[in-house]
Amino acid sequence: MTHKKSIATQLFRGIFGLYLIVTLIVTAVQMYYEYEHVNNSVEDEVSRLPITYVASLGDAMWTYNERAIRSILIGMNEVAVVTGVIITDGAKVRAYGEVVDTDGSYALYDEEGVKSATQKQTYFEKLISHKFPITYLKNNGETVNLGEGVIYTNNKIVFERVKFGFFLTIINSIVKTTALFAIFLFFIQRVLSRPLLQLASQTSLVSMDNLNDMKINVKTRGRNELKIVEESFNGMISKLLLARNELDTINQSLEDKVRARTAELENEAHTRMLAQQQAEEANAIKTDFIANVSHEIRTPMSSIYGMARFIQSTQLDKDRKGYVDIIVKNCEHLMEIINQILDFSKIESGNLELDCSSINLTEFLSNVVKLFEHQASENNIEINFSIQDDVPDEIWTDKNRLRQVITNLVNNAMKFTTAGSIAIAVKTCAGSQEKLEFSVADTGIGIPKERQSKVFDSFIQADSSISRKYGGTGLGLSICKHFVEMFGGEIWLTSREGKGTTFYFTIPSGIGELTKDIAVSH
Repeated sequence: MTHKKSIATQLFRGIFGLYLIVTLIVTAVQMYYEYEHVNNSVEDEVSRLPITYVASLGDAMWTYNERAIRSILIGMNEVAVVTGVIITDGAKVRAYGEVVDTDGSYALYDEEGVKSATQKQTYFEKLISHKFPITYLKNNGETVNLGEGVIYTNNKIVFERVKFGFFLTIINSIVKTTALFAIFLFFIQRVLSRPLLQLASQTSLVSMDNLNDMKINVKTRGRNELKIVEESFNGMISKLLLARNELDTINQSLEDKVRARTAELENEAHTRMLAQQQAEEANAIKTDFIANVSHEIRTPMSSIYGMARFIQSTQLDKDRKGYVDIIVKNCEHLMEIINQILDFSKIESGNLELDCSSINLTEFLSNVVKLFEHQASENNIEINFSIQDDVPDEIWTDKNRLRQVITNLVNNAMKFTTAGSIAIAVKTCAGSQEKLEFSVADTGIGIPKERQSKVFDSFIQADSSISRKYGGTGLGLSICKHFVEMFGGEIWLTSREGKGTTFYFTIPSGIGELTKDIAVSH
């Protein structure tokens, strides 16, 4: 804090300024009363002159003794406070000294009554008049009024007399003000400013690192406000020191807890890592087991299916043919389930790759429809396909995986459609031949809205009663989703209960890449 802005400086300025104003007012009042006192004494002195000279002046005017009148004028003018005198009897005016002329101007008359100078009056040389009557006392006691006299005095005389008093008054005020200034300055510096500066310098050094050394001792007498501030400051430092010690203890405790918790988290992370490794190993073992078991099951199943188809082609009576048909149908169903499990295990293990080649889309879809024509005819379901005009005839894709996706979707539609139609459609996305949109629409039972978001999950079906009524593993749609995503497309559906379901999926057409192989690993 600068010296100009300190409390002591502001306090000194306020008090000294107030004292200076009071001193000026008192000095002015003293000077005014001194002036009035001198002015009154001059007026008293002038008012006594007529008493001294009026009798002799009346005798001289009664006898028309001009010499005596002039002598009296000169005598009156010799009084220190008198600057001039005028005597008039109504017919003649006699003047001597400094007087106010009839025109109001300042005039100077000599001993013979001749005006010798004229000048304007000023404030500090202003003539003041004192009138008195001139009378004559006859022997019979009668008083006769002979005229009027005017005695002039100059306020310059009053100023000359009070000048020394004014000077003493001013000197006295200056001396008292200077002495008070020195005393008050010493008091302010010793009692207030120095302790406050000490407090300010100490408080500016306060920090959590040097609390042990922070203690102030204000150099002042008695228990005043500064001592209270000192005690409060030292008490605050003691509380801060105690709080810092408590904070250090808490910090140390927190650090110990953090270290302990860090060790626990490291142990938990290590445990989780081991568990994850064990789970991954178990999952790999499970995948290998499923794949091996599926292969082992499919080998004898293929033999059984082949033999059943052979028996089906022989001459059988009606009952035996029915039994063989049931065996063939269940063999096909089992082979489908085994193939789905094998595909799922490949997907899970990440060993499934696309094997792309050029295919004719019309021929491809015609072969897919032929696979289901017999089943559709038995169930009175119409199945067909359509291709939009701007779709290219040849596309570059994995024929087997695309057939599996469409076959799964058609098989799914066939399973849940008791009457109506199944339609396969292909069109370009946004008019571009680089991406195709396939759709498989049926007029079956539909899927409830609350279950539509889960139909692509593994081992999930739209209703728990479906697996009991229609069979299936719940892997078909999940496998379709994985294959479509491997192609770089997406799959979705729209459905209304009792109205049917439409599955959509997109894949790149491979236009511009018909001359090279594409292998996409999942």
